[in-house]
Amino acid sequence: MKISQKFEDLLLNLLESFGCSLGVTHLVIYIARAKNGSKATFEMIGQWPRVDRLLKSIDDDPKLKASEPNRRWYPLQENDILLGVLRVETNLKDGNWPLTLDTRLKALSISLAKCIAIEMERQTSNEEINYLKNQVSIVIHQLRNPLAAIRTYAKLLIKKLGSDEDSIEIVESMIVEQNQINQYVNSFEKLNTLIKLPLEIGEERLLLPPK
Repeated sequence: MKISQKFEDLLLNLLESFGCSLGVTHLVIYIARAKNGSKATFEMIGQWPRVDRLLKSIDDDPKLKASEPNRRWYPLQENDILLGVLRVETNLKDGNWPLTLDTRLKALSISLAKCIAIEMERQTSNEEINYLKNQVSIVIHQLRNPLAAIRTYAKLLIKKLGSDEDSIEIVESMIVEQNQINQYVNSFEKLNTLIKLPLEIGEERLLLPPK
C-alpha cells in the first residue's frame, strides 16, 4: 500500500482531532506490511504530535516490545484482517486508564481501520481500472491497422473491377461497414479516456448558513 500525502494528512487530522485527551501524550499509527520472503512487519506511517519525529519503529526500538503500564496497543482491524496497530502513550500514573479514554481510543482505532481499508480498496480499484484501460488501448491500437488495411484493399479492388458495377457496389458496402466499425472503435477510445462527471450539487459555490 502506497501512502499518499492526502491520505497521510487525513490520518494525522484524525489523530489531532483526538488531541491530548485524558493524559495522552503520543499517538502513533503503524500499518502492516509483508515483503516477499520476509515476515510481516509494522511500519510507522503517522503520529501525533507531528513535530515529534524521534519515535522509532517497532523493529528499531526493542523497548516497545516490553510491557509498559503507560502504553497500550489497539488493533486496526477490518473483519478478520489486521491492517495495523495504534500505539498510545500516556502520562497516567500506575497505568490507571480511565474507561472513557479506553472507549474513545477504541472508537478512534475503528475509524482509522475503516480509513485504511477504504484507501486500500481505492488503490486496488485504481490499479484494476488502469490495467483495463491499458488493455483496451492495446486492443484499439491493434484494431486500427486491419481496419485501415481493409479500406485500402477495398479501394484497390474497386480500381481492379473496372466497370463491374455489381461487384463495385458490394465492395463499397464493405467500405461503409468498415467506416461503421471504425466509429465504434473511436467510441471505445473516447470511453477509455478520463471523463469528468458533473457534480450533483452543481459547480456553484456553497455558502455556510449565518451564525
